[in-house]
Amino acid sequence: HAVLCLMNFSAEAQVVPLQEAGPWRKLLDSADEEWRGGQPSVPGETPPTDWTEAASVCLRPESIVVYGQG
Repeated sequence: HAVLCLMNFSAEAQVVPLQEAGPWRKLLDSADEEWRGGQPSVPGETPPTDWTEAASVCLRPESIVVYGQG
């Protein structure tokens, strides 16, 4: 079992290359509407729900995305 935490503390969206092979599944995205009190998501692409090959993730401003494996 493994956990991957991606954090963006800046006010700008950031693209993060992912070198880790999967399968990975998104467990938490702090920019999702359910964590924002029903408010629309902030600008930027939504991080993928899961992946199995190296990819890139666009982290929305001031957000944390947690992925799990295993």
